[in-house]
Amino acid sequence: MARSRIIKPQFFMNELLAELPPICRLLFIGLWTIADREGRLEDRPKRIKAEILPYDECDINQLLSQLSKAEFITRYVVDNKRFVEVKNFKKHQHFHVREPASILPAPPQHRTSTGQAPDKPDAKTPLSFSFSLSSNTHTERSTIPKSNYTEKAVPANGKKKSLSGMFLDEWKKFNSVLQRYPNQVGVDEAFKEFQHTVKTEDDLITINQALDKYLKSRRVKRGFIKDAKTWFGEWRDWVNYEEPRKKLLKVKE
Repeated sequence: MARSRIIKPQFFMNELLAELPPICRLLFIGLWTIADREGRLEDRPKRIKAEILPYDECDINQLLSQLSKAEFITRYVVDNKRFVEVKNFKKHQHFHVREPASILPAPPQHRTSTGQAPDKPDAKTPLSFSFSLSSNTHTERSTIPKSNYTEKAVPANGKKKSLSGMFLDEWKKFNSVLQRYPNQVGVDEAFKEFQHTVKTEDDLITINQALDKYLKSRRVKRGFIKDAKTWFGEWRDWVNYEEPRKKLLKVKE
């Protein structure tokens, strides 16, 4: 089943991807639309061709091999069934709250030489499904925002602790909440809001309780999800939130 997906402008400027034929790049985009929310799909070239490139004369298996060797996808086998996974897919797509979870197995953690991977790439550093605004090379999406903190030591509970260490502690706490949030747009701004409003362990517990209420709300279930920047800026509004009761229509006799 095809799904709505996001394509970023930087996709078209990536030099590594540009080395592949245009039809291969088009296939890569098409894979996103038929992959589940984990970026996985069955490795069935005939079906993939019928769903993505039905009017083009091309060898889908060969194109998939090219994407695999370039490390944009992983082709693997589990229980004698073949699968494809788009690398780092989940980090860069946003999913409708009602989209079902994946039922396909993940790639094996430790591959052997028994033919589990139809197209085993050379040993390289894995490439990320992300494209940098500042360069044309493949890059891992930043998982920690830039900080103005320095390594200057400051006292903390009678011990010396660097400001960078404090920053990492804050980021870990923020990330524990962020991973539960379904729309991760505006992460840097959301982190700044988190720093301003979450100061203690009690605050961390409270923001998680607020998020529980938000995720169970009718508006989220209907698919109206605020971006992370907005929600983290107003999360306190959800601490005491109660769903409005449905109004009963009075029937005149």
